[in-house]
Amino acid sequence: MSRYSPHYCLDAILDAAESWKQNCLLANGAVLGSNILWNSPYLDELNTRYVLSPDEGKLRC
Repeated sequence: MSRYSPHYCLDAILDAAESWKQNCLLANGAVLGSNILWNSPYLDELNTRYVLSPDEGKLRC
């Protein structure tokens, strides 16, 4: 992916992405705190609330 944009300064966005990668993906932590979020109880809750209980709603065409 290119890191150059003639219209925008992407430094802040790339810094935020790097912080997210380090804190969340590599350290199993959170962006806005020091809690460890990516563990079995939390993932089980996400699975129960979103994967197993989808909001199917009406589709608009």
